[in-house]
Amino acid sequence: MDNENSDSTVRLMRDQMIMARVYLTIAKMKNKFDLLQELQARIKESQRVLADSSADSDLHPSAPEKMKAMGQVLSKAREQLYDCKLVTGKLRAMLQTADEQVRSLKKQSTFLSQLAAKTVPNGIHCLSMRLTIDYYLLPLEKRKFPRSENLENPNLYHYALFSDNVLAASVVVNSTIVNAKDSSKHVFHLVTDKLNFGAMNMWFLLNPPRKATIHVENVDEFKWLNSSYCPVLRQLESAAMKEYYFKANHPTSLSSGSSNLKYRNPKVSFNA
Repeated sequence: MDNENSDSTVRLMRDQMIMARVYLTIAKMKNKFDLLQELQARIKESQRVLADSSADSDLHPSAPEKMKAMGQVLSKAREQLYDCKLVTGKLRAMLQTADEQVRSLKKQSTFLSQLAAKTVPNGIHCLSMRLTIDYYLLPLEKRKFPRSENLENPNLYHYALFSDNVLAASVVVNSTIVNAKDSSKHVFHLVTDKLNFGAMNMWFLLNPPRKATIHVENVDEFKWLNSSYCPVLRQLESAAMKEYYFKANHPTSLSSGSSNLKYRNPKVSFNA
């Protein structure tokens, strides 16, 4: 566990739990109740130790001991229950179930993403307001993010994320960090508008993404960002385009396009 990014122990414990569940179902079939109870106990122990760990450094100190205990009961189960065809069949069934769950979650994720693009709950407005108030109540010295020396380091990975949605930005940043081998090598330049600038800062001050570097900027301070540079801004100079995007009773903006409201939002072309 010397390397904080290593996950070999985590993966081994998860593999042990897969085999333990296979033997658990076989133990039920063959009425091996003592072994059944022992497997159940070890599975619960491993679940508690693993929790949401993604790296060996996140594991509880008792992990090696629990892994050894699980190995012993699996060895015992193999001696009493192992049947090649039966074990293979159970593993195949588990894989099929997992595939179905993944497909279901993908469909759910797609639906929720589309729903989120069309609606902004009042709770998000309230959250942004609270965060903004808290941010401007902070002393100036506490509004700064750590590791500012990384902002112009060309040897690191830099991301520019344009968003006025605090929670959406947080999801993108955290998703990237969770899947990164070394979070300290990633720098996020978050660009938002002046209304959400305080909220965006406060959120990441309260919820720093591990060792990654965060920098929040106000798009309204980008003097170079004008209609000659940005096609979306150029389009919005047109009276027809303003009516298309913003007029509430326009027949094409609500009636015929109600199922795709996100495509009527000019910010979508601008956000990343």
